[in-house]
Amino acid sequence: LRVIDAGHITVGRLGMLVRRYKRRMAAAGRKVELVIVDYLQLVQPDRHRKSQYEAISAVSMGLKSIAKTNEVAVLALAQLSGEVERRPDKPPQLPDLRDSDQIEQDADAVLFLVRDEYYVRRDEPDPQTPDHLAWQDALGKVEGQIEFIWAKRGNGRTGKAWGEFHGAFQAVRG
Repeated sequence: LRVIDAGHITVGRLGMLVRRYKRRMAAAGRKVELVIVDYLQLVQPDRHRKSQYEAISAVSMGLKSIAKTNEVAVLALAQLSGEVERRPDKPPQLPDLRDSDQIEQDADAVLFLVRDEYYVRRDEPDPQTPDHLAWQDALGKVEGQIEFIWAKRGNGRTGKAWGEFHGAFQAVRG
């Protein structure tokens, strides 16, 4: 595991780092198979773009190019738009990817993680009200659960699955 905590990294620099580590690992008889970008909106395009939309589109296309050129999987975490928070129905959808629909086009797969517990806890009523008992029941039904939503899968079916979320350890189990 190699962590690069660069404040400002461009797509070109990231590609150079991937190539460098790939050569080093190959010399040691090992392979680089996965590159994780946390998170996509922090990566800068190689050239200045007029808008955030154009910049994120350039980064998305650049990450796709890095994946293909270096024969590695690229897992890019991306921020969602604020529209999800404004809707009563919270599960994210592909158009909720922030700043660019190019992300959706370039991605081979898109996976959303949803924890209803977060939203239920956030809306806790006053403990002195009768609504609090109903809130406790609702919390009990979603506590410790995480929903995996495959919104896009190039070589598979889309759909949903459930797992466990262990907040004290920031761990997810499928």
